Amino acid sequence: MVAAAPLACAGCFEITTAEVRVRDTSRVEVQSSTGETALAAGAADGVLQRGTYVQVFSREPYEVRAGRDSSGAVSLTCEACADPGFPYSGTHDVTILDPSGRSSPTLSWSLAVEPSRVVADYQLCMIQGRHTCPVTAMARLVAPMDDVVEVRRRTEPVRIWGYLLLAVSGAMLAAMSWYTFAPQRGTSFEDRAPWGLAGAVPAFAFGGVGLWEALSPAREQVWRPPGASE
Repeated sequence: MVAAAPLACAGCFEITTAEVRVRDTSRVEVQSSTGETALAAGAADGVLQRGTYVQVFSREPYEVRAGRDSSGAVSLTCEACADPGFPYSGTHDVTILDPSGRSSPTLSWSLAVEPSRVVADYQLCMIQGRHTCPVTAMARLVAPMDDVVEVRRRTEPVRIWGYLLLAVSGAMLAAMSWYTFAPQRGTSFEDRAPWGLAGAVPAFAFGGVGLWEALSPAREQVWRPPGASE
C-alpha cells in the first residue's frame, strides 16, 4: 500500500495556466478588479489603483499605473514600489501583454472566454514582505473577441515536487543500502536482506513518481474563435 500510494498520485501535482493572443494590442483594455477602466483602448496611460502600505514606522503611499508603450506592450508600473525600505523588496513594473500580442500566463481559472470578449485576471505582488504582500496589483486584461487570435491552456507537473521525491528516494535508498550491506552487530546479511529489499520498494516507487513529475512534458490545448486568422 505504501509503495502504491505515490504511484497512484503520479500526475496529481500539476499547475494549469492560460494566456490569450491578440492581433492588435491597441484594442486591449486594462480594468480594475471592480471593472472600472484604467487603460482604455488606444490610450497610453492610466491609473489602476492607489493606496498606502505599512512601513516600519509609517504608512507610505503608492500608485499603480497601467501603460501602453510605443511597441504596443502593456505593463503595470509602480514608481513607489521600485525600492521600498526594509523589510520589503519591490517590483518597478510587470508586463502583462507583450508587443507580439501575447499575454502573460495566469492561472487557468483566472481567464474567462465570454461571448464578446476574453478576460484575464492578474494578482501581482508589487511589494513583497517575508510572509506577506503589502501591495498587490489587481488587474483585468480585456480583449474584444474579434481581436482574439487564440487562447492557449498549458498544464505541466509541479517540477519542484518531482525533485523533492527524487531526493527522498535517494535518501531512502542510501539508508537501506547502509542497513543491508554495512556490517551490523548481532545480525547477519541474510537477516537484513529481506528488510532492505522491502524498504527499497517504496524508495523506487517515490523515485519513479519523482522522475515522472520532473521530466514529463507539458500538455497544451489551443482554442481559436470561429473564423480567427493570424
